[in-house]
Amino acid sequence: MCSAHECNQQLQCTLATERQQSLCQSRELETRLLDSQSCLMEKVRELTAARDAQTSLKSEIASLRALIESAEMRSAAGAHGRPDLGPIKDPTIERASSTDQSINQSIHLS
Repeated sequence: MCSAHECNQQLQCTLATERQQSLCQSRELETRLLDSQSCLMEKVRELTAARDAQTSLKSEIASLRALIESAEMRSAAGAHGRPDLGPIKDPTIERASSTDQSINQSIHLS
C-alpha cells in the first residue's frame, strides 16, 4: 500500500494527466467544429448561387414560353381566322408596270 501522501500525489498526477487529455480533446473538438462550420458556410454559398441561377433560368424559360405562345397564337390566327390578303402590292411598282404596258402598246400600234 501507499501512504496517504503518496496516494495523494498519484491522484494529483492522474488528475493532471486527465485534465491535459480533456483539454486536448476539447481543442480537437473545437477545431473539428470550426472546420464543419466553414464547410457548411461554403455549402450554403453554393446553394444560394444555384438557387439564384435556377430563379434566373425559370424567369428566362417563362419569357421564352410567353414568346412561343404568342407566336403560336399569331400563327393560328393567320391559318384559321384571317382571310388571305394576297401579296402586298407596291404602288410605285404598279405605276411603272402600267407605264411599261402603255409603251409596249404604242410600239405595237406604230
